[in-house]
Amino acid sequence: MSLRPIFLAALLASFTTPLSAQVFSFSAEDLDQDEVMDNDGQRYSARAGFIDSFETSYNAGTGELLLDIAFSENNGSLANGYWFVVSDGPNPKGNVNEYAIFYFDASDPNNPIVSSYVYNGANSSSSWQNPGDLLYTSFDTQIQAIASTGPGSIDMSLTVDTTDLNLASTWPASYGLSEPDWDGALFGDTIGVWLHPFISENVQYNSDGSLKKLEIKKSGFYDFAKKEAIPEPSSALLLSLSGAALFLRRRR
Repeated sequence: MSLRPIFLAALLASFTTPLSAQVFSFSAEDLDQDEVMDNDGQRYSARAGFIDSFETSYNAGTGELLLDIAFSENNGSLANGYWFVVSDGPNPKGNVNEYAIFYFDASDPNNPIVSSYVYNGANSSSSWQNPGDLLYTSFDTQIQAIASTGPGSIDMSLTVDTTDLNLASTWPASYGLSEPDWDGALFGDTIGVWLHPFISENVQYNSDGSLKKLEIKKSGFYDFAKKEAIPEPSSALLLSLSGAALFLRRRR
């Protein structure tokens, strides 16, 4: 009796966890700058600049969330920041104490600052004030922010380690977060986004990197729910599968 079927069954069983540890990605672009995303016809507001490209990914194995947005001027208006909430499908707006909200401030592109809070569900930027439950800032190792500018353009990139952020138990009981309601910042094969690019006039911070003052002159929006994200196997899984296939070929 050949041992190959038995080995294959054991191999597949050993990959039960890695198979679920996928990287999910979503991207959209507006190359003709008509305030409609080219890939799916989703409308957005370019009051704070055109969204040339929007790219995000979530690694379900490592908890790494990536976001990169490229903006260009719209009649002289160009974003120097945004607030952003992501979900695994629903439009985050209106959902209280379920998600993290990120405020990206690139008013000084050489020193962008990000602060994250518990999203209060309101259709406004008020979460940093009400209730003001601070999660991480870019002063913490869990958040990295990069901004780069060109003639009439800016690119803002955000990287977040959500490993602990997505656990309700990480945060003080006074925040009122609970499992399974608290998602933090993640998505899977579906994604929902509440994004407001803005032009700020006066942003001030406390010593811990939390917001002290945020004045917004103009803002746009890019909101959607239940868009399909693209799943891809994690690199570790691909390497394991490649090694297993090589092993089987050598056994023949």
